Parts: sequence; structure tokens; C-alpha cells
Amino acid sequence: MPAARVLRGCWLRALCLLASLVLFFPAQASAQQPIPPGHEDDVAALLAPLSIGSEREGWTLQSIGIEQTLIHLRFAGPEGAQASLRLRHPYDEDAELDNLEHSRAFLIEREAESPAALDPWVEAIQRNDDGSFWTSLEPPVMTNRLGQGSAAAEPEEAPMWGLAALLTLLLALPWALVSWRMRPRPRPTIQEAPEPLRTRIMLAAGVGLVCTALTLLLAPSPPLHSDTLRDLFLARNCLAGEGCQGATTSFHGFDQHTGWVRLLALFYALDLDPHRMVVLANGFGAALFMLTASDRLHRVAALGTTAIAQVCLLWAAGSPTLWNPSLAPLAYALLFAGVLRSRPARDTLASDLVHALAAGLGAALAMETHIVGVATLAIVVFGLRLHAARPLASVALALSVAIGVELATSWTTIVANLAQLSAWWLPLMVGGLAAVWGLATVIAAKYRPDPWLATAAFALALGSLPMLAAILLLGHFLQLRYFAETIVPAALLLGFGVDKLATTLPRRVAAASGALYLLLYLTGGWRTTIVGHSWNLRNIEQLEQLLLDEGATPEGLFFALRGPHASDLAQAMMLDAQDSSLSSTPTTQVIRTLSILGAADELALPPGWRALPFDHGHVGLFSPLRSWLDNGRAELCFSTPGEPSCVTLGAEDWQALGDSSSFDRFHAHWLPRLEALRRQVEASAEKRGEDLPKLYMRVPLIADAGERTLQLFDSFSQPGGWRFAMVEGIEQRGEPDGKRVTLVSDGEREGTLTFEYSKPPMHAMPLPPMNLLELGPDELALLELACADHQRCREQ
Repeated sequence: MPAARVLRGCWLRALCLLASLVLFFPAQASAQQPIPPGHEDDVAALLAPLSIGSEREGWTLQSIGIEQTLIHLRFAGPEGAQASLRLRHPYDEDAELDNLEHSRAFLIEREAESPAALDPWVEAIQRNDDGSFWTSLEPPVMTNRLGQGSAAAEPEEAPMWGLAALLTLLLALPWALVSWRMRPRPRPTIQEAPEPLRTRIMLAAGVGLVCTALTLLLAPSPPLHSDTLRDLFLARNCLAGEGCQGATTSFHGFDQHTGWVRLLALFYALDLDPHRMVVLANGFGAALFMLTASDRLHRVAALGTTAIAQVCLLWAAGSPTLWNPSLAPLAYALLFAGVLRSRPARDTLASDLVHALAAGLGAALAMETHIVGVATLAIVVFGLRLHAARPLASVALALSVAIGVELATSWTTIVANLAQLSAWWLPLMVGGLAAVWGLATVIAAKYRPDPWLATAAFALALGSLPMLAAILLLGHFLQLRYFAETIVPAALLLGFGVDKLATTLPRRVAAASGALYLLLYLTGGWRTTIVGHSWNLRNIEQLEQLLLDEGATPEGLFFALRGPHASDLAQAMMLDAQDSSLSSTPTTQVIRTLSILGAADELALPPGWRALPFDHGHVGLFSPLRSWLDNGRAELCFSTPGEPSCVTLGAEDWQALGDSSSFDRFHAHWLPRLEALRRQVEASAEKRGEDLPKLYMRVPLIADAGERTLQLFDSFSQPGGWRFAMVEGIEQRGEPDGKRVTLVSDGEREGTLTFEYSKPPMHAMPLPPMNLLELGPDELALLELACADHQRCREQ
């Protein structure tokens, strides 16, 4: 084929795809929450006892204007003077941040020749504002401008299936026409399966049963993980009718699709264990992949290929962590079962449709595992147009299924993600699609007699080189799950390479390959199960039940827990809270928690500590204590010229930190009142050409006679971390290393402990009390034992 014709075809296909994408390309949505009609009384309550017509010091409130994202108060003063107050959303990009004031929910902007004349109204607003104004509004469709938990909830009504199907067909039509034109000629050679169908089915069933049994044996319950808790909270809110939203991704500004969250909500509604259901699904995926591999490879090579692919997919998915990548083994098993067939010339219409359905569903699940799974659509088109006897119908059906499922479950998220694409993405997309289709044309021509090899080679190339280039261009860190498209084709090509050798060996090699499968699976299973995961959700339920039997409540435990895992423990217990809004605040009565590898009866525990046997040979330890830190009177400060700018953390701030009804705040730890202060001081620093201000936290100390060692644990995903900066009023033993300090008191004393954040923060968040563990001198050995089996603890 002439080079010019190839390039012309590539650009034509790319332009067809872009034309179809225009149907879904919306205008940029606002990240600020619009004020709908019907909230006039809420606005009036902010000014009580003042109202329209009230006069103070010669100034009269003339009118209240409620605009889309702000409240505008207009005043008339002496001799016809005019003034105004604007109450803005904390993230209003139009706000002039220099010299701004704030209440709990608003940025307050004065416009007057004598700003002090408006003090009575500003004081009334600050007094009446309880911080709930924006959260009480209906959730809008908005984009994730902050990159942390700003995804909007979907509307209660799901999009009509008919509309979704129509738009899906419009999107699939250009792809289908392209696939029809790229139908290979002549017909490829027919490849017979090396094994009888009955043997292949029995082997596949055995592989699936082994995979399922080993996974449940190694991981009876998913480990404690912040992403698991995030998804469980999202599913709980979805089931409660509060809107289904996807979590944020590590690619700034983009959100996960919501199909995974809806699936978790469905499991809860049917009273099914999500972990066991995912394990069963991936066991089915292993069996399906074995069946697919044995369609071309002999049993020895097929077993080895399945073992390598399954272990690598589980590793990429972080198994047995329960989160959206957990679907990867099933997703890619379905995808390649649909696009890889060795006998295309004998396919019937029913066979074409079944394989297209599997490929489309696999692509949809791949997009749920991670946003980069959208690349699987190209694999669907390439594989089906080579293998299917009717490529036009097969490609159209597969794409309709993949995109239709995603539109039906994640309509709002897809719109928001597309809205994030700026103009510079268009040439990048055109160039990328041209490169992909150029690669497809070259591979199809080279391997035309063997579409099985061609599809595997194309999937391997597509999943590695372009994705690697895109991630490097975006400056993103690399994770194996971003290259999940390459795992299956790499394993298949490896198996194909050794298949000839395997067929020349004795039959007993099949038994050896089964042993290899078990070894690989056990090695990979233990690798992903044990390292860094000493708590799982079943252990948490045991500890929570024990504490509840002693009179505690999930809401009360949120601020009481301390230790390396305490932040995630506190959030896990909030899943069972009756009231998502906390009534408690940090107190000095705390419960310390640790996990140690060993037997409970072999530990010599200091007085006051109790042990609880956990899975995998771990022991959970917990002990009550009166803390020396009074977090209820803490201050958060920014270093500014002259006196630092500080905010005393009130009860409403701490309660908002644990309010699971607002998942954005609960997971991202951002608080509107503190964020307004951060934006104000950073804007002032930028205007003066100074470095961004540092963040500090000052906590009062109330010490008893004795010695207390304090250990810090980081838990945030943003750069930097908290460290000890200064101790006042109480003796400090030795030099602090940033994460550990020892205090000594000869009696009842008061002082102050100052923490410093190591980098300018993305969000103004306090140090969560649960990340600070206090230990006596005879308890330090427990900390060393816990840190020996806890990677993040060792790295402090």
C-alpha cells in the first residue's frame, strides 16, 4: 500500500473520530456552586436582626441581589454616597483576594469610601453564618478545578437509555465504517485449537477454581486502604440517593467513571460482600482467559501464560485492595476473549455478536478500572475488524456496548472530563490517533495471514509506547496499572514463543506447569496481600465491636483513635455511624492502636494494653490514655509579615473534618474557612513578590509529671508533611528529628507545641489528631515492633 494512501486513511479516520467527539464536547462548567431560586430566606437569615431598610451609622441597606454565585448587598449613605458588600463562594475566581474578609461560608468583599461603615452588617454575617449555606444547596454539575474531591454529584434522574443508545450509535458509526473498509483480504488461514473443547473447558474451570480459592485463602477480607474507604463512602451515598459520583484521579482535573461505585452500591443493596463478589468475578476472568489462551496454545503454554497474566494483573490492581482497579483481571479477560479468535472463517453471526458483546463489556470495565482504559476502544476496533466475519456489525455492537454502558452509568463524569480538555488537546489527539492508526495499518499488513498475532502485537504496542509517551509528556509518575493493556498480549506472545518447545516435551510437563501456576500465584498473592497491610476490614469490625461493647460510638471514636493506621481506622468506623455529622471534637481522652506481627500470648505488654488476634499472624493492640495535647484549643497559622495570620480551630472546623455527608471535605480534608485564609495570604504574598507563606499549627500542652514521647505519621497525598518545629513551656529531651520528640515534666505544667508543614500546602488542613501517637518510656518497644512491619511507619 503506498505511504501516501496509508497516511490519508489514518487522518481520515482520526477526523471521523474527532467529529463524533464534538457531539459530547461541552462548554467549561463552573467550579462554583450556583444559588438556585428559593433561598431568599436563607440569605435574609445571614443579616438578622438587620434587613432591607435597616440603618446603622447613616448607612441604609437598600437592596439584596442574589446572583448566580454571589450575594450583592447595596447601601445608601449620607449625601447620596453608595457602598456595597459582596458575599462570594470561597473558590470564586473573580474575588479580589487582597484584604478580603471571610465568614465560615463566604468571602466578604467591601466596596466603600469608608469600609468601616459597613462593620455592623459584616459582624452580623460572621455571627449568623454557620458554614452550611453552600452545602445546603442542590449539588450542581461542576468540574474538578481543585484536583481534590470537587467532582459533582450526578442528578437523581439517570439519562434516558434511548438517548444514550442514540448518541452511542452516532459515535460508533464512523468507527464501524472505518472497520468495514479495513476488512482484511484475503481470508486469514484457519487455525485449529490444539486441545479438544472439553479438555479446554475442564482446564479453564480448574484454573478459575484455584484462582478463587487461593485468593480467598490469602485475603479473606480486603486490607485497610484509603481508596477502599473512599469508594465505600461513595457507594453508601449513592445507595442513599445522595448522588453517585466518581473519585478523583491522579491525573489532575479528571474523575473516575461511576460504574464501579454503582456496582458497589448494588452489592450493598443485595446484601452481598463486595470483596467476595470481586474475587469470584476475577476467578471467572482467570477461567475465561485460560479458555482464550488454549484456543491457540497447548495446555502447558496456556497454563503458564494464564499464570503470568493473572498474577501481573492482580499485582497491577493492587490485589486484594478493594477499589476500581480490582476489576482489571475480569475486564481484560473479557476484552481479549472477544477480540482473539483462531477460526474467523467459520464464525457464525451468533458467534460474531457474542464476541463483540464480550469485547465491548471488557472495554467498558477497563475504562472503569482507570481512565487510561479508553485506549482499549482501539484494540476492540482492530481485533474485531480482523477476526469477525462481519466486522461492520461486530465493531458497531462492541462500541455501542462499551460506550453505552459508560454513558448510562457515568454520563455526568464523562461530560465533566471532556470539559477539562483545552484547545491544545485537539492537535495532540489528532496526532495520537494518526499514529495509532498508522501503527494499526503497518501491523495489519505485516501479520495479515495471522490476525491472532496481529491483534496481540497491536495491543502490546498500543499499551506501551504511546501510553508511556503520554504519561512522560504529562510529567506523571508511572504505575503498572497504567499499562494493563500490555500484560495480556505480552503474556500471550511469550506463551506463543515457547509453545513449540512445550509440545516436544513429555506430558508430565503439564503437571509441572500447574505447579508453576500455583507457585506464581502464591508468590504474587503473598506479595500483594501481606506487604504493608496488617489491618483488614474484618479486623476493624472486631476492634470496633469490642470498643462499642464498652460504650463507645463510631462518631466518638473518630477523634479518639491514635496510631499509624488510626486515620483510616477512624474513617472506616464512620461507615457505621448513624449520623454523618460529628457532634464530638478532639478531647484529651484517646485510644492508641498498633498492629504487630506475632502471637498475642508471646507479647509482654505494658500495663493498660490489650491484644486482639488478627489475620495473617498479626495482633492488634489498643490502650486508653489521657493525652497531653489539647487539640480543642489549637490554632492554624500562616507566616505573614509582622504578626502571623491565625485562625483558632473551633468545634465546627473539627466537625467538618469528620463530616462524611460531604465526601469532598471528609476525604480531602479541606475546610472552607481555612481555605479562604490560605488563598488570601498566598495572593498577598504573590503581589509582593514573596515566597508562599508557611503553614504552622500551635497546640496547647497540659502535662503531668513524667515522660512522654510523641511520634508523627503522615497520611496526606499532597506534597510535604507535618513535623515538630518548637516546644515551649515544657522541657524537651534531646534534639527532635522532625517526626519524634520526647517531653519531660516534673509536675503539672502547661506549654505549647508548634508543628510546621514542610512545603507550601495545596490545602489549609490541620494536623489530624489521629496521626500523633503518645507513648511512655516503657511503651517505645511496642512502637519499634509495629514499625518493623509497617513501611510507612519505618519511613517517618
